[in-house]
Amino acid sequence: AISIEEDPSETADSVQTPRWARITLDLLENPETSKAALCITRCMAGVVVLNVICICLEPLISGKRANQTPEERALWLTADTIFISVFSLDLMLRWLATVSLEPKLMTAVSFFTHPPNVCDLIAICEIYFDHLMHLPLLRALMLERIARD
Repeated sequence: AISIEEDPSETADSVQTPRWARITLDLLENPETSKAALCITRCMAGVVVLNVICICLEPLISGKRANQTPEERALWLTADTIFISVFSLDLMLRWLATVSLEPKLMTAVSFFTHPPNVCDLIAICEIYFDHLMHLPLLRALMLERIARD
């Protein structure tokens, strides 16, 4: 079980790690540590499944983006925004907690070289990149660059 109280094994002479960071990592990465952590893990799995379902349903229901009505685009954009917010918050909290426990550059680097975190980062960046590519100004700038070359 997770407790906010101080760890009795820590003495005044030992280096104390941020309690919030340990609790955050237990909640987000170790479902066996508490019922709350198990619940969060199951909720995140549910969000991942819902995201995949939405990704599969969008082209089946609404067709290509060029053929979607403004209402359909708004619906799918809202769903994407909710999913990317949840995934970004999860990754950011895990990264901040990890770096807070061991504040070194290599900790930050090793966090993003750990295979599951690499997959999370790629998935999150892909969604951001996809949305940026559909901004009219960005498309115009890319077309201008291609025309220049």
